[in-house]
Amino acid sequence: MFPCSRSLQRHDRFHPPHQTSVFLSGSYAMLIDARTLFAPLIAEQLTVCVATSLMARRSEVHKGGLYCLGASMGISGLAFILFALRDFIHPLLGVWLANIGLTASASLGVLAITTFQRRRISAAILWSPVAIVAVVFLVYLHEVAQSVLISTLVLIIQYLYGIFLLFRTRRQTPGFGQYLILCGCLPHVVMLALHAAAISIAHEGSLPIGSSHIAQGVYLSIFAMVNLFSIGYVLMIRESHDERYRQLALHDRLTECWNRVYLERVATQEMERLKRYGTPVALAILDIDHFKQVNDSYGHATGDKVLRCFAATARACIRSTDVLARWGGEEFILLLPASGYAAVASLTERIRTEFAASLPEGLPVTLSAGYASCQTTDTWEDWFGRADTALYRAKTGGRNRVEPEMPLQPPAHHTALLFHMPWRSDYHLGNAVIDAEHLALFDLADRLLAGARERASHHTMNEILSVFMAQLQAHFATEDILLAAHTDPEAQAHLSLHKALREKAEHLLGHWHRKQIEIDALLHFIVLEITVQHMLLADNAIAHLIADPTPQTSLGAM
Repeated sequence: MFPCSRSLQRHDRFHPPHQTSVFLSGSYAMLIDARTLFAPLIAEQLTVCVATSLMARRSEVHKGGLYCLGASMGISGLAFILFALRDFIHPLLGVWLANIGLTASASLGVLAITTFQRRRISAAILWSPVAIVAVVFLVYLHEVAQSVLISTLVLIIQYLYGIFLLFRTRRQTPGFGQYLILCGCLPHVVMLALHAAAISIAHEGSLPIGSSHIAQGVYLSIFAMVNLFSIGYVLMIRESHDERYRQLALHDRLTECWNRVYLERVATQEMERLKRYGTPVALAILDIDHFKQVNDSYGHATGDKVLRCFAATARACIRSTDVLARWGGEEFILLLPASGYAAVASLTERIRTEFAASLPEGLPVTLSAGYASCQTTDTWEDWFGRADTALYRAKTGGRNRVEPEMPLQPPAHHTALLFHMPWRSDYHLGNAVIDAEHLALFDLADRLLAGARERASHHTMNEILSVFMAQLQAHFATEDILLAAHTDPEAQAHLSLHKALREKAEHLLGHWHRKQIEIDALLHFIVLEITVQHMLLADNAIAHLIADPTPQTSLGAM
């Protein structure tokens, strides 16, 4: 706030003791009585004190912070009462207590902020400014300028420290209340700094206290700060309540996982990101095996413990950007932004094994999972359906296993679940040339997966990639010639798909050569967007357009 001193009595020799002058455009515009200026300031602070104390009685979560804010405003109001009554009480007693009160008020304001943040603050840090001011005014009993200057600097440090604490965790404080507090405190700090500068250069007989333009600015900044600080603090409480209820509405209360409302919201955002920027995103459905048997044999309390155990295990495995949601019952969904085929495969297997290790002995519980990586043409239902189908295969295949969205076969000697890609007879489209190219691309994709499993060198992976990309371009050229004779929208859409895949392949390959992406991003593109989405789905959809081709024409064009 504003430090008080006995120098006001000395300054009265130059100006009437109860008036403050305002200088405008080179002339005195008006004279404001100092006690008139103090009256609304004191009334405002005491009103805020009473209002926040009444709010604290009805608050359950922020009771302590509101009481601290009320006490801060009440003590500051009493300090300004002492300042206003300086002519009627002993000068030393009034000024000494008033300055101690202002410093204690700032300390309580800092305590209100830390209480809101649920953080502990050292009593020495909190109350040492009050002790410093008390000692300074006793030591410099006859040195008014030094006392007021030190008291002002202490107040500046307190306010800056409070602002630092408030914005140190601004990302965890929702809303705009904190910015109102900042807008209230910073102008007051500036006015206090000007006040300190004026004191340091002023003569003893003309200290800029009480009747100066700077003093007027300090009083007005206090008035604004009380309003903005109190409103901002109450707004922070309201916004934290709103955020808390919003989080509760989006969380499962038992496991503290997200619920399906939040999951679908984030999944939609990630699908749009995939379509716009090509950022991969994967989804896994995880289901606890034999959960009903646990409830029936051990009781629902044990079942709840199993659910919480799984949630804790999964959260320990995933990244902060991943989303773990409870879909319903014993079924959970794991959404992995910026993750492709290999990442979701290894992560779900890790969760499966660690969940089994974390369970108490004797519980007949395992975990089954199915996963799918999103494709640019997917709807949410398509994407989720493929993962659900993979989960069904895991359940019917013996449970306690992880299955991908397509029947790829995991190598028996490896547990990281990077699958290899065997060609199956039902993948044939009936076009010998196209089927031969698909087979070659499948073989190269399988070699890339093997290289990733065996941690092959960048040079080795680059050689396989170069051959794959060359074969891919040749395959696109073959299909382009076959589709050139067709003018229907389906054929034109497929030609546009070729163009988009070519551009993305060149983009990813450039990043790979510059070592700006990991192999996982390339595996996502090759395994899913090329082998699954293009060769098995998109090409199958136009099989009737490329049926009964002329092999010589196609091969000659190649």
